Amino acid sequence: MNTNIEQTIQSGVACIILNWKKPAETARCLTSVLSSSVLPQKIYVVDNNSQDESLTKIRDAIRPREDQGNRKYIENSIEWIEEKENLGYAAGNNAALRIISLDDSILYTWILNNDILVCGDTLKALYQAAQEHPTAGFIGTPVLYEDSEIIQCYGGGVNIPTLGLSRLLYKNLKFENLPIPARCPNYIMGCNMLIRSAVIKDIGLMDESFFMYSEEIDWQLRASKKGWTQKVATGSKVFHGKLSERTVRPASYYYYKNRASVISVKKNFGTSWAAISAIVHLAVVLLDKPTVQGITLGIKGLYHGITFNVNQQKYLKRQ
Repeated sequence: MNTNIEQTIQSGVACIILNWKKPAETARCLTSVLSSSVLPQKIYVVDNNSQDESLTKIRDAIRPREDQGNRKYIENSIEWIEEKENLGYAAGNNAALRIISLDDSILYTWILNNDILVCGDTLKALYQAAQEHPTAGFIGTPVLYEDSEIIQCYGGGVNIPTLGLSRLLYKNLKFENLPIPARCPNYIMGCNMLIRSAVIKDIGLMDESFFMYSEEIDWQLRASKKGWTQKVATGSKVFHGKLSERTVRPASYYYYKNRASVISVKKNFGTSWAAISAIVHLAVVLLDKPTVQGITLGIKGLYHGITFNVNQQKYLKRQ
C-alpha cells in the first residue's frame, strides 16, 4: 500500500468488490484501492460462497503492520459479507447494494471486478465526472490490459438491444490512438462502474436472473427508459487482466453469454425478438469456432434463454 501520498476519504461513495475463489486476486484489487489518493467512504468485500476461507485470506493479505498507513481505515471502513450461496454477479453485488441503499449518505457506489487494478486517481476522476454530469447514472473510465497500453474498452461498449449483441468500444486500439472526441458508450462495463444511488431508487437493483453477463446492460437499458445516461471519465484509467489471458474462452462462456443475451432480449422486447436473437447468436458462436463442447453449451444457453420465464425477474426496488 502506498503510504507516500496524501490520502483523503470521499464521503458519499461506497465501493463493492466481489470475490469467488480468488482471494489473492481480490486482495490485489483491494490493495490498489487502498493505495489511491481518494478512498471511498466504505468498502464492501463480498464472497460468493467460495468455501475456501477467502475472506480470511484476503484480510490476512491486507492486514496492516504498525508502520503501514490505512490501519484505522482498514479496521473501520471495510465490511465483509459472506454469501451462503453463489447466485452470480448481480446477486453478489446486490447483497451489498441492499445494505448501501439504506444509507442516505451514500450518493454513489463504485462496483469493481476483483481482477481490476485501479490507478491512484481513478475514484477522483469518476466522482468529478459524476458531479459534472448530473444525468449520468453510470460512469466508467477507459479499461486497459495491464501488460500493455492496449484498450479493452473505452468505459464500456455499444449494443443492439433488440438482438442482444454488444461489442466493447475501441477494443484492441492503442490508448494513444483514441480519437478525439471519443464516442461515448451506451453501456458502462460492469468491471469498473460508478452508479448513482438515485438510479437505484428509481429502477431498483440488478436483475439476478442472468447469473453472469448482460446484467449491467439490462440495468442500464432499464435506466435509459427513465432518462439516465452514461459517461466516461477521461482523467484516469484502470487495468483489467492481461491481453495474453484473453485469447482463449472457456466452453462455459458460450452458455452463460448466450443465455444472458437472449433473456435480456426476451425481457425487454418479447419472445419473437428473442427467437431472432437466438438465431443470430448461434451464427456468432459458429463463426467464433469454439470446441464441440463450446458449441453444445452455446446451443443449450440459447434454449434456456428462450424458455426462461421473464415473469420471474429477480430484482427489487428499494423498500
